[in-house]
Amino acid sequence: MTEALMNRIKAQLVRHEGLRLKPYRCTAGKLTIGIGRNLDDRGISQKEAYAMLERDIQDCEKWLIDEIPEVYNKLDEVRQSVLLNMCISIPQSRKWIVSDFVRALLCGNPATLVSMACLASRMLWLSSVLETGSEPPMAFWPLNGRSRWE
Repeated sequence: MTEALMNRIKAQLVRHEGLRLKPYRCTAGKLTIGIGRNLDDRGISQKEAYAMLERDIQDCEKWLIDEIPEVYNKLDEVRQSVLLNMCISIPQSRKWIVSDFVRALLCGNPATLVSMACLASRMLWLSSVLETGSEPPMAFWPLNGRSRWE
């Protein structure tokens, strides 16, 4: 395909389909995004999924550097990955990251981190990574509401 043809069809499709950056239902009732991308029937490719993931990681890192540079920049890579993971996979944690969570990090109090993390099993796993600097198996769960640090 020539570059001229590619540019022509892209311009036509943008004009006819429009550009929608949030998912919507097209006239055929299909979940659609972008410039007519039918997510119900076509979905996205692995390459596209990883490109979106990389962009999400970069966006979250920018947010962390903008919000808490004095904390984020001092953390080792393993602990930075925990904050990035939380920022991406648990978006509502962003307010928490810049408040109680950061205070617990600054105080260096793993027990505080653990008690906060017991709100959800994923948070417990992430707090273990923060404390130890290594990743335990995902099967790591608290017993009887208590963590292994108690």
